[in-house]
Amino acid sequence: SGTIPPLPWKTFAPPITALEVSPGDPSCRGKLADTLVKLGRLDEARNEFTLALGDAEGDAALWARYAVMLASSGEQDAAADAAGKALGLDASSVEVNLAILEMHQRNGDSAAADKTKSQLRTLALDDSRVEAAIG
Repeated sequence: SGTIPPLPWKTFAPPITALEVSPGDPSCRGKLADTLVKLGRLDEARNEFTLALGDAEGDAALWARYAVMLASSGEQDAAADAAGKALGLDASSVEVNLAILEMHQRNGDSAAADKTKSQLRTLALDDSRVEAAIG
């Protein structure tokens, strides 16, 4: 149930091009990691997240997306740790909370997902991303 079908090669083009232009840019590495997650290439995604987080330890959204990747690979404890770092850095971020919601949903933790949905309702009443995520 967790297998994601591969996407066409062109999916890689923007992140790879960005890395060629700015090889040390953590946001480029983070985008490549996100693409690798979508492709189901979690080991490679982990490597890119590790490199990105080494240069951007204070990036709450990056930590949150890393938490989702860890949850996708079945590493609930590590995912919870990464989520805690993300929330510790910016608990009021809609982007962070949306990623944390996805992590809880992947883990099947409906109580934590409901708590995050409540937080999101408080943070962003008019955000279409929130409406789509919480229904």
